[in-house]
Amino acid sequence: MPPMPPLKPASTAATAYSTCYPETEVSRVSFHLMSGDDHAKASNCTIVSKDLFSNDRPIDQGIYSLSMGTTSYSFRCKTCQNMRDRCPGHFGAVQLRYPVVNALFRGEVLRWLRRVCHGCGAALGKTSSSAKAAYPKEPIFLLRRDAATGEERRLFNDEIERIFDRVDSQVSYHPSALLLRTVPAVPNNARPDVRKLKSSTRSNNNDTTTFIKNVVSTNEMVPLLLTEEDKAAHEPALNLLEITHSNMVRDPAGTATSSRIVGSNGQALTSLGARLRGKEGRIRGNLEGKRFQHGARSVICGDNNIDIDEVGIPISVAKVLQVPMVVREYNIDEAMTYFSNKSCAYPGCSKLVKGDTGATYHIASMKDGIALEFGDTLYRDLVDGDEVAMNRAPSLLYSAISGHRVRVLGNGDTFRLSVNVADTLYGGDFDGDAMSAYLPHSIVARNECGLLSNLKRWFISLKDRSPAMGVYHDNSIGMAELTRSHVPSSRARGACCGGEPTNSRAC
Repeated sequence: MPPMPPLKPASTAATAYSTCYPETEVSRVSFHLMSGDDHAKASNCTIVSKDLFSNDRPIDQGIYSLSMGTTSYSFRCKTCQNMRDRCPGHFGAVQLRYPVVNALFRGEVLRWLRRVCHGCGAALGKTSSSAKAAYPKEPIFLLRRDAATGEERRLFNDEIERIFDRVDSQVSYHPSALLLRTVPAVPNNARPDVRKLKSSTRSNNNDTTTFIKNVVSTNEMVPLLLTEEDKAAHEPALNLLEITHSNMVRDPAGTATSSRIVGSNGQALTSLGARLRGKEGRIRGNLEGKRFQHGARSVICGDNNIDIDEVGIPISVAKVLQVPMVVREYNIDEAMTYFSNKSCAYPGCSKLVKGDTGATYHIASMKDGIALEFGDTLYRDLVDGDEVAMNRAPSLLYSAISGHRVRVLGNGDTFRLSVNVADTLYGGDFDGDAMSAYLPHSIVARNECGLLSNLKRWFISLKDRSPAMGVYHDNSIGMAELTRSHVPSSRARGACCGGEPTNSRAC
């Protein structure tokens, strides 16, 4: 037996992967609250200044520090060294001189205070009633009753911090994580700086940016060394710091308005929790689904004048669906037609994006003097010959999403399809079924829709290799009538039926 060849050494990439990520099994997953130390470790910048910009440049360790990401193409991110389109954003942190209660777990703080001894931190045999919330619906401040005199006084957060520090560290999660001396600052990408077009002034700041700025400015009002004698004098600043952080994380519970932070316009600022929840929130409104302007839906009906690979689109829909068109030398004349019609006549356009500056102009409100140049992107109306993807739910067949050529119709409000494809490819009929039309935006997507997804590819069934589109209605009746035995037919007439005749008079 010949000797076996020596094994080839593993590649450098594979060796590095096996070294950094050894093969193992995950036995358990644990969850815990992020404490102030965890927020400090996860941050890339400590915010110490309440200012935003200096000479149109973000201030280091300011509200828009470049260590937390960039929202302008003029600067690179200091953390990942990427520009705006590739920077994912990075968290920052604000070091507080006075601890604040985690706004999501105020009720948990109150339960811990009722279940541990305030002197030694040991667990009590029964729940104590010495601590209670100042406002039951919104427990911002906590009160403590003296057991001897029955007098109630304010329980400050630094006192709660000392009580929780006495709790045994062997518990599953330590209550000290419920108080924060380091609060996170969300990345700049989540609260971008917005400038007015062709102006050095800025629009109103994002509400989260205003909250962070208020936290930093209020934190500066608190002395570095806070003694028991100074608490009474600085109690308004301590209350404002607590309320500002609480409002930044979540809205006050119920209808409480006494502890709500308002902006310069007199309206309440939007918290991070309000940006996430609800139908218009980040999760349901942007991640699980979103609104878009390149799709349409309507009832379908048959039309014998529509080719098999065409779809009839009403002109009212064609004016809404906008196709991005980059202006080049070979299409400047066509683009000028759309640009001259604007949004008043069909075919027109709705938006212009300048290629050199990236500025966006809405045609309806655009001022005179803006010219169309090479490299600009013009959003024009849908015209004949454009490609759209048609879909009928439920998508049970491989052909449930197929590409069609557009034919714009001057009247009607329904999508028109050839009778030959509605039943066989989409499983639909004309008793009220509705279909959706999706407009591909990029050139690559349009080519894929016209070549790879076009319904011509489904003419032969993938199941049994038989024709997928049959003959219906007028076609079937016409063939039956033409092939009757008593109907005379010449060779020239047969040629007319098979293709374009060379001599129309012979038919």
